[in-house]
Amino acid sequence: PPAAPALVQLRRAAVRRHAPRSAEPARRAEAQAFLQRAATSQGASSASVLRRIAAMLGAENPFATVLAEIEKMLSLLASEGKQDAEHKAWCDEERKVTTAGIEKKTELINTLNKEIQALETAIEDPETGLKAMIKADE
Repeated sequence: PPAAPALVQLRRAAVRRHAPRSAEPARRAEAQAFLQRAATSQGASSASVLRRIAAMLGAENPFATVLAEIEKMLSLLASEGKQDAEHKAWCDEERKVTTAGIEKKTELINTLNKEIQALETAIEDPETGLKAMIKADE
C-alpha cells in the first residue's frame, strides 16, 4: 500500500501586508474614533472596555519610541561604518606610500653602503690603497 501523506494543506492563509509607518497615526485615530462610537452604542460593560481600548490607542505607543531609537542607532551605525571604511581606505593608501618610501630609502642605504665599502677599500687596501701609496712615497 502507498504511504499516507505526512503533511496535507487544508487551507491557504492570506499574508497581510502592513501599511507604511507614516499611515500609522491616521489608522490609530480612525480606530480610536470607531471604538468611541461603538462604546456610545453598546451597553455599560462593553462600553467601558471599548473606552479603555480607545484610550490605550490614544496613548503614546512605547514600541514606537523603541523602534525610533533602533532606527536612529541603525542610521548612526551606517554612518560610522561609512566613516570607518573611508578611514581604512586612507590608512591603506598611507601604508602603501610609506612602504614604497621605505623600500626606496632601503635601496639608497644599500647603494651608499656599497659606495662606502668601495671607498674604504680604496683607502685601506694594503697593496693599492691611498694609505699604502702615501707610505710608499715617504
